[in-house]
Amino acid sequence: MTEGRPIVDHASTNNPEELEKRASEAAHAKFAQWHLEEREERPRRILLFSLAAVVIVVATFLVILTHGGA
Repeated sequence: MTEGRPIVDHASTNNPEELEKRASEAAHAKFAQWHLEEREERPRRILLFSLAAVVIVVATFLVILTHGGA
């Protein structure tokens, strides 16, 4: 039932150091997850920006070429 999820001990709310430690560990784990997702998404994002740049350059060239003789 806890497969894929960390087992969390029920820490006392009277122990702020333990709660702070658990919150810090949770924040670090979430940041690591975001970093991994960002790293996986990066090649796709670079490709899309590159394609957009090529489309803008070609469109600009075509506009200059077609309206340059007027």
